[in-house]
Amino acid sequence: TPRRATRSVKIASKALIANTVLFTGGLMIVFVIFLLSTAFLPPAKILVGLALVVIGVGFLMRTFFIRIYAKAQVALKETLTKDKGVPAHDNADEVKEKPSPELPFDHAAIKSVLISSLNPFIGKAIRDTHLRAHTGCSIIAVRRANHTELSPSPEWLFEPDDEIMLLGSDNQLEQGRRWLETGDQ
Repeated sequence: TPRRATRSVKIASKALIANTVLFTGGLMIVFVIFLLSTAFLPPAKILVGLALVVIGVGFLMRTFFIRIYAKAQVALKETLTKDKGVPAHDNADEVKEKPSPELPFDHAAIKSVLISSLNPFIGKAIRDTHLRAHTGCSIIAVRRANHTELSPSPEWLFEPDDEIMLLGSDNQLEQGRRWLETGDQ
């Protein structure tokens, strides 16, 4: 119908004008920035030299940070794989806790929770516990027998005697311990 055709032409015209204004405004801003920056930017040769220095320093710092990251990862793995000599649990219904290592953050702590053989989450995946949604704490590692899985995937299935490393505030960790023990906060 003629009305629909007229309406679609109006909509297309408005869209064209809006996009033209946006594009022109963007070009004007870039042009003004270019004009203003020419007053204090160095000549092109010096600018290229500075850019190369920045790229070189960035590359060197990248290597430095990769080394620091690797050292931190090794230190975390060593911390989590230490045999702390905890005796086997007497009551299968209990969840044992281990003292948490010191963290450099004000309100962050780590708590270790041992999953009993009667735990309601045995055979379930981490994602099925909804631990983070219910308690706010995160599972950062799982130790099973002599293997430690850092940052376990959401599909990781709990088994009896798994040692779960939780990260969170003291309140979150207590809620997480109760949640993993009973399914309740």
